[in-house]
Amino acid sequence: MKSKKLLAAALAAVLTLAGCGTTVLSAEETKELLTLSQKTMATVESMAAEMTMEMDMSMGEETAETTTVAKILTQQNPLRMQMNLSATLEDGTEAQNMQMYAEEEDGKLRTYVLAADTWYSQTMELGGLAQYNAEENVTLYLSNLADFSATATEKINDTEATKIEGTLKKDVLQKVLAESGMTETAAAMGVTEEQLATLTESVKSLPLTLWIDADGYVLKYEMNLTEVMQKIMDKAMEAAGSYMAVLVKTNMRDGFRGGLEIDDCIEVARNLEACGAHALVLSGGFVSRAPMYVMRGQMPIRTLTYYMKQLWLKAGVKLAGRWMIPSVPFREAYFYEDALQFRKALKLPLVYVGGLVSREKIDMVLDSGFECVAMARALINEPDFVNRMKERGELRCGCEHTNYCIARMYSAEMACHRHLQGLPKCLQHEIERINARR
Repeated sequence: MKSKKLLAAALAAVLTLAGCGTTVLSAEETKELLTLSQKTMATVESMAAEMTMEMDMSMGEETAETTTVAKILTQQNPLRMQMNLSATLEDGTEAQNMQMYAEEEDGKLRTYVLAADTWYSQTMELGGLAQYNAEENVTLYLSNLADFSATATEKINDTEATKIEGTLKKDVLQKVLAESGMTETAAAMGVTEEQLATLTESVKSLPLTLWIDADGYVLKYEMNLTEVMQKIMDKAMEAAGSYMAVLVKTNMRDGFRGGLEIDDCIEVARNLEACGAHALVLSGGFVSRAPMYVMRGQMPIRTLTYYMKQLWLKAGVKLAGRWMIPSVPFREAYFYEDALQFRKALKLPLVYVGGLVSREKIDMVLDSGFECVAMARALINEPDFVNRMKERGELRCGCEHTNYCIARMYSAEMACHRHLQGLPKCLQHEIERINARR
């Protein structure tokens, strides 16, 4: 999935570049314009913004292009927000519309979302929609811009604007990452805010580009987080050091037509073995293209969208989720036959993962020459499953593979629906429907 985001603030609507000028402000004039902009934006009590997300989705040889447009109205003190979001397929024949209203209430943010003819209500922290609050973000950026210079004049919707390039100061980096959605993205990958702060210590600044008109209104802004992400990766590798075992998770098949197959992936595995990897974790599939190939079973679309915080993504999945995420039947040890081919071809330790929910199948895998096994859903369902196998011998856990935990994992703490109280009725009904089809 590829995505591009365009955010416009203040008086701007759909933003396009209509031309470039040659007059560039001096350093002093640029400073004066930024000072004016801070004063101008500080007086703004409401703002209109537009965000456009273009996504190219593929499944095997089939592709679909979806355009999601969010039109946002924001009012400050108290905070109120209205968002109208629409997702349209490339031929225009299918569309999903979603409305969202949010208002500050007792120090919290109460949201109301209409999607697929159903209203959802949720209470979140005031900063929960920070990435959509263009006014707040602009104010933060303007007051913390450093090493700036005017580089060009460009027209934004026929309005002349000065393009100013600079960097954001390090002391606001964590707040910027949070309000840009980066912290949320890191959390989805299992990285805490504290860990993210440690990993970004080496980041000295963050590039930022602003387009400001003569009255001081910010018409457009862009941030490039590529360098930040690279430094995070470099820091993580440095922290690993030489005293930690290096386990590489690798595919045995990509799980879609035209992707890598067994022979290709064995060659990759041999190269990893030659490079000194201490062990391989044998998996399969890409979550973005064939998610249920690796996880198996049915994907609860309603549960998945219920926990999503990115509203554009919620609408897109409701629109095309059942096409994007086809079901693949579950069976125990579903990667076993593929994994045996890797066991024959390699000498280094191998970790088997995929569909282990019983002592019988675990013993089968370990007796076939695999050094370790990995389990996820079985232990989410029964955290004491391993101890119970040790104490009672042959045993099977109670995981039903309704996949509630998968739908929940990117936006909430991991949990099995069997261990939760007070699930919304819409989610309970979806779980019951999935169980009825098993």
